[in-house]
Amino acid sequence: MKRKRKTKIVATLGPACSDPAVLRAVLEAGVDVARFNMSHGSHQEHAERMGLVRSLSGELDREVAVLVDLQGPKIRTGRLKGGGPVELVEGATVTVRPGDFEGDAATIATAYEPLPDEVEPGDRILMDDGLLELRVQSVAGRDVACTVVEGGPLKERKGINLPGVHIKSPAVTAQDAADIPFAVEMDADYVALSFVQEAEDMRNLRELVAGVEDPPRLIAKLERERSTGRGGGMRKAARRALRKLGVNPREY
Repeated sequence: MKRKRKTKIVATLGPACSDPAVLRAVLEAGVDVARFNMSHGSHQEHAERMGLVRSLSGELDREVAVLVDLQGPKIRTGRLKGGGPVELVEGATVTVRPGDFEGDAATIATAYEPLPDEVEPGDRILMDDGLLELRVQSVAGRDVACTVVEGGPLKERKGINLPGVHIKSPAVTAQDAADIPFAVEMDADYVALSFVQEAEDMRNLRELVAGVEDPPRLIAKLERERSTGRGGGMRKAARRALRKLGVNPREY
């Protein structure tokens, strides 16, 4: 008897998948879930690709779920002089400062204004999906002085993760609040929330889809260390709990 495959293949669909031939090949390769990243693209672009997914999956007689992945409170680095990249050298001192300015290898800008209020000496700051690591040495005013633990090239507007640090920004942002009705309107099968820290984050999301006859199932993306020990409560608030490795890959 053929064993039913439980592991599902999730594919993030970008502009290339607007070509029906390309998308057909992707679906024929065995994709189970089509992920739409709300950090990029317009509602119209996503709606067109969702329609194409449903049309082609019907032709192929395959069930392909639609997953709308909300951006959440994304923390990013800022602009760099000359467009970057800059080289962060292991052992060097680097200052991370909130603001809209062009940074360099000595001073890195971030759009996340609360950063100096939320970190303290000893905290880690991971950048670019954990490829770069800084260790906080001191906080003075709006300046966060760090030592480079894991160096390498830093490009503009790369993601920042703060393992073990409680982020005070709400998990559901203004952009998410605008994207959720779109997901409901498009009859998405799943809606994923990024950077979940508390079960309350998922309860707030569930309230936003309440009243819908057949609401999408919710996914909590656990991308911070603080959230990994709270899975029990989150599983009650969400239908799925995923652990995305947004911290230093060397530790896994």
